[in-house]
Order: sequence, then C-alpha cells, then structure tokens
Amino acid sequence: MLAIYSTDRKTTMTDALIDALNDAFPDRPLRIGTRSSPMAKHQASDVRDRIQKRIPGLDAELVPMQTSADLWPGDLAELGGKGNYTKEIDRALMAGQVDIAVHCMKDVPGDVPLPAGLAFGCLP
Repeated sequence: MLAIYSTDRKTTMTDALIDALNDAFPDRPLRIGTRSSPMAKHQASDVRDRIQKRIPGLDAELVPMQTSADLWPGDLAELGGKGNYTKEIDRALMAGQVDIAVHCMKDVPGDVPLPAGLAFGCLP
C-alpha cells in the first residue's frame, strides 16, 4: 500500500504518485492483478501501458487469475452474485500478492462495500 504525501505546493498529486511508484518498485515489477479472460487481460494491459507511459522504465507485469465466478458453471446468484469475479483478486491485493487490481466495471458489484483498506479508482 502506498501513502503519498507532498508539502511542496508545486508538486502535483500525479508527480507525487509517479515518485511513490518509482520508489516503491525499484527491484521488482509492479504486479497487476486481473482476471484471466482475454477481455480482462486486454484491459489490464491498457492500464499497464498507461502507467508505463507516465513512468518510463517502470517494470510492470500482469498476474492473471481465475476467479470462482470464472469456474462456476451455473447461475451466479447461486454462488453469491457477480462480486465473485473480483473477490479473489481483491484478496490477493490485500495479501500483497499483487500491487493493484484491474476490474471491468461490469464485474464490480454496486451493492457491496469495498473491503477495508482498498480504494477505488477509474479510467475512462
């Protein structure tokens, strides 16, 4: 988890985030958790590419995962709903197995609060 602080009024939050990411991952890649479906990997690749465009030289890798919803052959309601597309990836994020998670908005349940300690951000 990254904490970003800046007392320099000339430093933007984007600059602070770039500096924090460069400092946080000098010896290993930024690990991006995503579902293993082709669409999910494409979206996560886009996020990786956008990050690397802003932070040249930052190594980043996709960590594809199959979720319980990917493996479930029946009605998702029987499994507990569409949140099953995201919960394993969120658990990996909270356990430090990945550094960020990329989810498709269609997979994110709107009626379930985020796990404690996670923040939500979006890309258009």
